Amino acid sequence: MFSNVIPLECGFKESAWGKPGASSLVGRLKGILDHKKLCAELWMGTHPSVPSKALLSTGQVLLSELIKSAPVEALGDFAFKKFGPSLPFLFKVLSIGSPLSIQAHPDKELAKKLHAKDPKNYPDENHKPEIAIAITPFVFLAGFVSLAKLRSVFEKYEELAAIVAIDLRLKILKGTLSKAEEELAMKEVFASFIKCEKGRFAKTTTRIAERLEKSNVHTPEEDRFFKAFKLFGAEDVGLVSFFLLNLCTRVPGEAVFVGPNVLHAHLEGDVIECMVNSDNVVRGGLTPKFQDKKTLLSMLDYTATAPKVILASTEEGVSGKLSYRTPAEEFSIDCFLKRRLPYDVKVKSAEILLVLDGKGVLNVGTCTNPFVAGNVFFVPASLRGYSLELNEGMVYRAVVPSRSA
Repeated sequence: MFSNVIPLECGFKESAWGKPGASSLVGRLKGILDHKKLCAELWMGTHPSVPSKALLSTGQVLLSELIKSAPVEALGDFAFKKFGPSLPFLFKVLSIGSPLSIQAHPDKELAKKLHAKDPKNYPDENHKPEIAIAITPFVFLAGFVSLAKLRSVFEKYEELAAIVAIDLRLKILKGTLSKAEEELAMKEVFASFIKCEKGRFAKTTTRIAERLEKSNVHTPEEDRFFKAFKLFGAEDVGLVSFFLLNLCTRVPGEAVFVGPNVLHAHLEGDVIECMVNSDNVVRGGLTPKFQDKKTLLSMLDYTATAPKVILASTEEGVSGKLSYRTPAEEFSIDCFLKRRLPYDVKVKSAEILLVLDGKGVLNVGTCTNPFVAGNVFFVPASLRGYSLELNEGMVYRAVVPSRSA
């Protein structure tokens, strides 16, 4: 059925946290120069929120419908048997100008329960592990800090410590908690802030903001807190996350993997994202959107842990190709960089190719497909292979990992 790669028309989302016009990577990829448009997300895949369209010689059709018409040929035998007749991953580009919500993604079991109970706010039955690869410097929060770090926060900000029950507060300040008690202690600390009366919480954050305003020297966490305070207001409980979570930066080419039940928030930068084909988000602050703090409290992983860094690996004998492997079964990411020789790529399962920058040609048999930055292609598994000539720039590939990949 398929004899060539298929160009895709991919939609994008505007959001208050996006970047304006051409200063946004998403805006540049979509050719949007209007600085009044806050371009936030380019979606590549079959999710019904922003579905991609396949551009055929006979006209446009939803990529999801094209795949359903010949699922084994489109997805590959392994992916079809493993995940059914739909694309299991969602590929994105994010341009982040201000913080996204404090959030976590449910595991498979919880996702099914949330969807059954509240399909409006939890539209999918699936989990949503994800990788984010920095294209520009990428700043984010992820995972709870150690109790030693929390102790230093409480010593510096007595008004924050005062919100926590006195017996727990003293144990943290004295460092007398056992290893077995640490996870439960962090859960109780986070719950203290989530459940805090709004007026009391606002007075606390206002005092901290006033103190910071009088100081010329801020830690990175304080600087981010102060900016968010002015953006979201004193009552937003998400403000405490700048003191409870790890503040991290990834340089271009580095990546972070976020699994289920990990509290996190993207703060700044342009990234390539890939995730399981789901839009389930449990929010707890830094947003006017729906927040489900009760679910968030019950689901989180409260262990003190640094975010999982994913570094690109190279394939022996193949120069210019970078690969990002994650614990997720549904996707992996490759990046092809400019080089003189063509890449001869074997196709084992469905792929989406994004031309992030530059230009070149995709050759499939006798079919020649020139491309430029912003072009996106679906590669059906039945093609078996293609040749990628990349004269300049880089091309990212999202693919369903096959058993032999």
